[in-house]
Amino acid sequence: MYVVSWILYSKGVEIEYMISYIVCDNNKDIVENVCNIIDTLMMKNNTDYKIHKFYNYNQDFFQQVSVKGSNKIYILDIEVREKSGIDVARRIRETDLQSAIIFLTSHSEMAEFVVYNVISPLGFISKFDNYEEKLKNLLNIAVKQFGSRNLLKF
Repeated sequence: MYVVSWILYSKGVEIEYMISYIVCDNNKDIVENVCNIIDTLMMKNNTDYKIHKFYNYNQDFFQQVSVKGSNKIYILDIEVREKSGIDVARRIRETDLQSAIIFLTSHSEMAEFVVYNVISPLGFISKFDNYEEKLKNLLNIAVKQFGSRNLLKF
């Protein structure tokens, strides 16, 4: 992992921003590939980041969801060990309207359902449709949005 910080100055105080990537899929190969995509993208950005890998929507996952103070990008599968990524996204949105949520799933038939369920995902990507390029594009958008948001706070 490459770590570089975004440092902004406000009234003489340094403020540092970090992006937390929270990746959950029960397929370890998909998780590793997504993490490699994130690492490659972040090497090109001047941003501190951390990747949190999960293979199940468990207590550790929800503990990470509850952490406050960083920009979060969730990359979620729709179905992980009989648990619904859609329900997880709803739970995230109950307390966090700012984070980006990207669905990466083999359930492409769920796209319309996700869009109309007040989850406000940044994107919905099928694992069977060149997902690597689409994920790179959405991650670039999310990183740019966080940078703009943080700059606009001053």
